[in-house]
Amino acid sequence: MVSHRYLRVDLQSLLEVKRKDYSDLFSTVEHEIACGQVPPASVRLHFVRHDAGGLVPLDKLVDTLISYITHFCFTSERRADLSEQGRNRAYLEAKRLFRDNPNTGQPGELLVYFLIEAVLQAPQVLKKMLITTNPNFERNGSDGVHVRWTANGELLEVIFAEAKLHNDFAAALKSAFKSMTDFHNSATKGLEINYFLNAFSFLTQEQRDVITSYVEGENKGECQEVHVCLIGYTWEEYGHLKTAEKEKFLTEFEKRYLAWASAEMKPKLDAELAAFTHSHLKFEFFFLPFVSVENFRTLFLATL
Repeated sequence: MVSHRYLRVDLQSLLEVKRKDYSDLFSTVEHEIACGQVPPASVRLHFVRHDAGGLVPLDKLVDTLISYITHFCFTSERRADLSEQGRNRAYLEAKRLFRDNPNTGQPGELLVYFLIEAVLQAPQVLKKMLITTNPNFERNGSDGVHVRWTANGELLEVIFAEAKLHNDFAAALKSAFKSMTDFHNSATKGLEINYFLNAFSFLTQEQRDVITSYVEGENKGECQEVHVCLIGYTWEEYGHLKTAEKEKFLTEFEKRYLAWASAEMKPKLDAELAAFTHSHLKFEFFFLPFVSVENFRTLFLATL
């Protein structure tokens, strides 16, 4: 048997999201907050860049996300060498896969895909939309599967995506952990791994064999399962943009965000992690405050 231990697959070439599209939209608050011990969790405090007047450009965010819907829905083979008419047809087909429902979670699914590719540099290898058979219902399971090399190429991370957008932060966090618990307590995870191992885009058989050797073969000891979770929520602090406190709020924005993370986010996340039974996992959390989650979802559906 040929060992795959030191063979490498170039995953960077499979990335679809442009880093500049991300950096034009988002910024982060630097911090030293540590959450969870077993399982461990990394925390990223994101926010949509606002201008000097405090405007948070949701229209720009929505337009950018929608420009990636064919990437999100279809494989690179499906999109390759399309005529202009073919690209238009693919866009219309992708639109039909999205639910016209005011409570849909699909804007969050597209957003977490965007962030995982741009920030973690992990290409998506299982496109949820392709295995959704009824667009009237949202499919159970993760919100997509991504992979990346870490530890200088010695460790393969298999990343399961989860996105929750709620008006209330605590409700979003609780809902995310319930979804992740259900996912790991069922056979769904195994099915999704099987799907992506048999449908990996643009890889030779030898390259597929390498990935498979890490996921379920002789190199399985160098494969880490990771859950990347986006928590989007309506942040009441944004209400200051409509009061006399506006200028003070903008000046203190990052300080206030950090204070919220220390006082509100950390204890709630620590409690959820402590109660989570699948300690073999590693977590990456993206936290993203909105002026209004409902406005974001409504604008997304209207624009689409």
